[in-house]
Amino acid sequence: MVTQKNTKLLADLKYPYIVGFHKRGRVVSDALLERYRDLSGYTELRDNLKYLEVSAAHVDDEEQDPEARYILCHNPIKAKADETFRLTALEEAEKALAALQDRLETPHRGRKASAQSVMLKIGEILTTKGVQAFFDVDFDGQKITYARNEVALLKEALRDGKFVIKTNTTLPAGEVVTSYKTLMNVERAFREIKNFLDVGPLYHWNEKRVRGHIFICVLAYLFEQEMQVMYRRAWDQQVQEVQRISDEEERAIRQKDLEDRHYTGEWIVKELRRWHVLKAEFLGKEFLSVPPASERLAEVLKMLQIPLPAKTIYLRDTQADAK
Repeated sequence: MVTQKNTKLLADLKYPYIVGFHKRGRVVSDALLERYRDLSGYTELRDNLKYLEVSAAHVDDEEQDPEARYILCHNPIKAKADETFRLTALEEAEKALAALQDRLETPHRGRKASAQSVMLKIGEILTTKGVQAFFDVDFDGQKITYARNEVALLKEALRDGKFVIKTNTTLPAGEVVTSYKTLMNVERAFREIKNFLDVGPLYHWNEKRVRGHIFICVLAYLFEQEMQVMYRRAWDQQVQEVQRISDEEERAIRQKDLEDRHYTGEWIVKELRRWHVLKAEFLGKEFLSVPPASERLAEVLKMLQIPLPAKTIYLRDTQADAK
C-alpha cells in the first residue's frame, strides 16, 4: 500500500498521511542506521520509545516527497526482543547443521548423499530459521563447515528495534510517533487475535455465530491486555522500591531480576495454558486435582492479587447423582 502512486494521490487530495517502514524497508538503509546509531541524540517518548527527525537527504527513499518528513524511531524493548530472537535462531540453525553433519557421518545403507542435496538441505535449514544472510557455509563432500558472518550480524544489530515513519503533516515529531504507535497497537492486536488467540478457523455457518466467535476472541484479547496492565503496574511499583535501595550491588542484582520478569500478557496466558488440572473420581466423589503452579506463574498471580486455588476442588458426588 505504501507506494509512490498512493502517497502522491493522498498529497494531491490534500490528505495528511503517516506511514511506517519496518526495519528492512527500503528507506531504512544501512547508511541511515549507521549515521544515527548514537541514541543519545534521540528524544525519549513514553512507553520506552525514542525518536529523531532526520534529514530527507539522508533517507534512501525512491518515492521521496519534497514535503515529506522522516522520523527514525527506536524501541529498546523491541530491540532486546529482536536480539533474543536472532540469537535463538542462530543457535537453532547451528544445532540443525551439526545434526545434519552427524547424519552424514553415520553409516547407513543406500546411496550416499550428493553435494547438491546436502547444500539444498543446508539452504532449507538456514532459510527456515531466517538466518541465511548470517552464515558462511561450505561443504567439501565430507564435512560441513560454517561460521557466523560477524559483519552481517553487526549490521543487523543496528536494525534492532528500529523503524522509520514518513509523514507530510505539520504535527510535532512526538505527536507523529504517538499517532503511528496507536496504529501499531491496533495491528498488533489483530495479529495476536489471529495468530495467538486463534480466531480461525471458523466452524460456523451463519453471520450471528461468526460475530459471536470473533467477539469472544476480542474479549480474550482484552482479558490478556488487562492482565498485562495489572502486572506492569505491580512491576513498576517493585522498580520504584528497587531504585530506593542504597547498596549499589544489591540494587543492580534486583534490577536484573526485575528485567528478567518483564512479562507480557501473551507470556502470562501461555504459562496459564501449561497449567493443567487432573479430573479424577475416588470413593464416589468427583474432583479436580490441582498441581502446584510454576514458581514464575505463582509470582505473577501474586502480583495480580489472584489467590492460588485449592489443591483439591470438589465437583460432585457421583453416587448421590446415581440415586
